Amino acid sequence: MNWVYMVWSMMGGAAFVLAFVHLTTWLRRPTDHSKLLFVIIAGAIAVIAIFEMLAMNTASPAQYAMLVRWGGVPVFVLMMAVMGFVRVFLGAGRLWLAVCVAALSVLLLVLGFATDPGSSFGRMPVLREVEVIGGATVTLARGTEGHWGALSALRNLLYLLFIVDCSVVAWRLGRPLARRRAMLVGGSIVLSTVVAAGHSALIGAGLIESVYIITPSCLVFLLAMSDELGSEMYRATEHARTTLEQKARLLENERRMALVANAIDLGIWEWDPGRKELWMSDGGRALFGFTDSAPRDLQRLLGAIDSEDRQQVARAMDAALKDAGSFQLTCRLQSSGASERWISLHGEVSSDGAGGSAVLRGMSRDITQQVRDERRFRQIVEDFPNAIFIVDRSGKLMLANAPAEKAFGYGRGDFNGLRLEDLLSEEFRSQAAAYRRGYFERPVKRQIGLGRELFGQRRDGSKFPIEVWATPFGSEPGDQALVTIVDVTDRRRLEREALEQRNELAHLSRVAVVGELSSSLAHELNQPLAAILSNAQAALRFLGERPGDLDEVREILRDIVNDDRRAGEVIRRLRAMLTKVEVTYQALDLNEVVSDVARLVQSDLTNRRVVLSTQLAPDLPAARCDRVQMQQVLLNLIVNACDAMAHLEPKDRVIGVSTASRDDGMVEVRVADAGTGIAQERIEKIFEPFQTTKADGMGVGLSVCRTIMHAHAGMIWAVNNPSRGATFCFTVPVFRELVA
Repeated sequence: MNWVYMVWSMMGGAAFVLAFVHLTTWLRRPTDHSKLLFVIIAGAIAVIAIFEMLAMNTASPAQYAMLVRWGGVPVFVLMMAVMGFVRVFLGAGRLWLAVCVAALSVLLLVLGFATDPGSSFGRMPVLREVEVIGGATVTLARGTEGHWGALSALRNLLYLLFIVDCSVVAWRLGRPLARRRAMLVGGSIVLSTVVAAGHSALIGAGLIESVYIITPSCLVFLLAMSDELGSEMYRATEHARTTLEQKARLLENERRMALVANAIDLGIWEWDPGRKELWMSDGGRALFGFTDSAPRDLQRLLGAIDSEDRQQVARAMDAALKDAGSFQLTCRLQSSGASERWISLHGEVSSDGAGGSAVLRGMSRDITQQVRDERRFRQIVEDFPNAIFIVDRSGKLMLANAPAEKAFGYGRGDFNGLRLEDLLSEEFRSQAAAYRRGYFERPVKRQIGLGRELFGQRRDGSKFPIEVWATPFGSEPGDQALVTIVDVTDRRRLEREALEQRNELAHLSRVAVVGELSSSLAHELNQPLAAILSNAQAALRFLGERPGDLDEVREILRDIVNDDRRAGEVIRRLRAMLTKVEVTYQALDLNEVVSDVARLVQSDLTNRRVVLSTQLAPDLPAARCDRVQMQQVLLNLIVNACDAMAHLEPKDRVIGVSTASRDDGMVEVRVADAGTGIAQERIEKIFEPFQTTKADGMGVGLSVCRTIMHAHAGMIWAVNNPSRGATFCFTVPVFRELVA
């Protein structure tokens, strides 16, 4: 069999198959005009393949001319369908060019049937058999150009211009898909048409001998069209699949949103004025008390709101719809019971309703418990005995309770416009703003102005001592603070009374200690007094016997003065210990205190045959303490150490007193003895009142010492020594100047 006929038959069959496949898809979507035009194009190419195969096998010129004449019909159909497909598929093209091509094609078709031998030849063509590649023989025609050749060339040129114009316009759209279609579909049509027309002209002119390639050329752009339509079908399928997946995800998201909304008692609703439809979620219907069968419209929604709040909600919705804005408010629901039900409403307008009309979408939530909690909080704040304020970062007072009005003498509305600093005394206001800013940088519950004596100022200008506490408050940390101002007038009075009682007890304790030292102190005084008496008597005798030796008298008088000063110093120390004076905290060198106490008890230590050893730290920083009370503590510890060693041999009676500076800003004093130590079960109790190991002791000395140390912000404790005896230690803070 001639391979040419076989190939052309296969190409025609392929065109028919493509036409059938796309016809079935077009029948499912009749609105897809590109599919129908492709079916027509594929069918026309299949018919052209048949005519071309018959022409290459014809035996007479008349038969060949008839085939050419009738072959113009599928060519006409092909050109019209191609132009229609390109315009529909590429979405571009000048219509007047298509009309011109169609008019010329119709004219040429009519002339082809009206003239003889047709519009393609001037006279009957000459046929010849030509052997082509593969040994196949085909019939070729050669003849003069017809009378209407110029019209045919013009038609073909306009046809190509139309295809090029469609492709260029589609390319200029800049979209990747449009450019792909312009290049594949438009480019393949232009290339195939130019190649097929040029090849046929060369055969007709006798310049080449070859089979006609109109069908193969057309099949090229047919395959390009089929590929693009298939890609479009694939994209449509993917789009449909993606759409279904998106719908499924949307449904899943809606279910999740409904689940979340129901979990947090959130009702979602939508009011479309254009359709006059009100949609509500399950949670929304339950919140407003609607059943599934109940009609839902805006009036019913408003009817579920308490009559006192209904007009406010209606005006807010109307304003939002009018201005395309939003609203947020709280209102009450109609309730048949005695308790109120409160909800929060939030609505926002969007323009995606029917015909682009405005749609009001909103959320509602039951806040009854929140309102109750707020009322309960307000009641707690009002009933709290101290002044409470809510303060923002700028210090503005947002809320004040009734005790605040009473404490500062302001009315409830008078706090508006005031800042927290305005409630403090004038001398502290400049520092108060800095304290407030520092607090909001690190908002934790703490006392403001700790370590300073703060005073509040009433509306009438009077002042009173206060403490200020702040606690973070609000939705965000550092947004607001709950400030409590405590009037400590009564507390300060009680503290002063307690201080006076403590000082009285300390004085009594000192008197008791001095009583224990009375014999030694009497001896300390007797020595200088006896010396004064002896020197005075010696001076009198000397003047009676030798009145002229004044130098010797001067020496005696100097001894009398020194002994008098010695006795006076003893009396001064005793008066300092026994006199009730107000506690004065000052910078004090504890080394000097140790030396003073050592001199005071020296006679008693001598009588008891006790040795006092001191190790005083050089460059010891000054401590913040009261001199008399430090002497009392140290004297009490030394006397206790002497008592603890009363049973020992005199050579073993040694007391060590040392001072040291610590890294934690404290000064430490240690008093160590060589006694029997303290029973372990009693070492924690010896500082409690009425705890004593002495047969005649009151048990208040160490208790007073602990009270004194706590008042000095220090500590006192006892430990047993590794070998024997015990060591009592106490600490007081280093003196530092207060910085405002």
